[in-house]
Amino acid sequence: LCDQDDIWNNNKVEVMTDFLKENSDICVLASRYQLIDSDDKDITDFKIPYYSLTDDGSSEAIDAASLIGCSHIRGFSICFNAKIKRFLKPIDVKSLLAHDWFISILGSLLGKTVILNRVLCKYRFHGGNLSLSDMNRKELLGSFEKRVSGLCESIKAHSYLLDCNIKSKPVKALKRFIRFEKKRLKFLKTKNLFILLSLLFYLKEYKRYYKSVKGALRVWLGDFCYGYNINFKIKKRENI
Repeated sequence: LCDQDDIWNNNKVEVMTDFLKENSDICVLASRYQLIDSDDKDITDFKIPYYSLTDDGSSEAIDAASLIGCSHIRGFSICFNAKIKRFLKPIDVKSLLAHDWFISILGSLLGKTVILNRVLCKYRFHGGNLSLSDMNRKELLGSFEKRVSGLCESIKAHSYLLDCNIKSKPVKALKRFIRFEKKRLKFLKTKNLFILLSLLFYLKEYKRYYKSVKGALRVWLGDFCYGYNINFKIKKRENI
């Protein structure tokens, strides 16, 4: 996959296809990347969760359960084999998740999703990169409508994975996450304080987004602020 303004190293296709040929159990392979600006200059001071410039040729398999609800693998860095094509239904996940999440979790369910620690491309950051511009916004809250539609899309997408004829899927984890997302959606629509408080018992699910208790509480606080329309200016480049 390639976005038109990203840059591939000349050997990207060769390196990744050779690695797939040597490891037939891998369904989705992602590479590391360098972040650049509109003038092709490297960006070194922008914080992205799980971003790494490790370039030692090692590889890291990504567990399917860790991809439930979120993914730090970006679409322009991946390639995949034909095994997952028949599962790529036209599911809309643009508001919260994305096509790269959908492909990555399918790969991990049908075989392996792996990150190859080779920097093989450059990812351009500009105002049109919605996934990164959200992280750099100046106010705590983004779009309420996007939050709601994102949860609806997430519920639909994870329900699809649950219904797929894939033997290795983590059924219990998927069901619990779907219940969690439905509860979040219900709170945003009803603004019921008791539902919000009950979501504190789902911190394990909230942790999926940032892999820490602090991050989980931050997302829960985000739901609180979205629900009651509490907004303020922020200084750090953080996304709730």
